[in-house]
Amino acid sequence: MGNVTFTETKPGTSDPETGLFTSPTSSTVVGEMVEVKPAAPWSYRPGSLIPEITLKGLFTPDTYGESPALGSTVVWPPTGGDTFSVRSVQRLAPDGTVIKSDVVISR
Repeated sequence: MGNVTFTETKPGTSDPETGLFTSPTSSTVVGEMVEVKPAAPWSYRPGSLIPEITLKGLFTPDTYGESPALGSTVVWPPTGGDTFSVRSVQRLAPDGTVIKSDVVISR
């Protein structure tokens, strides 16, 4: 279990008149996550022979209503771990407000 920060980075937008791009933006979702079990500890990326490690966690946001976006990145384990990407999010929102999320991450 540990405090984690999911970071979603969006590319800049193009200005058709100048041909230039604006700076990328990022947003974060902070909370606690506990590793529940490996989703499929060793698998291959779709359409390749590149192995990937996949983990499943239960995430509780510090701010109810927030959840990680697909493609967001997170360091797991929180102290000195590797960077993983969010592959799947199942939100638990009994009254319409997200209170927890099942998150599958892989690297």
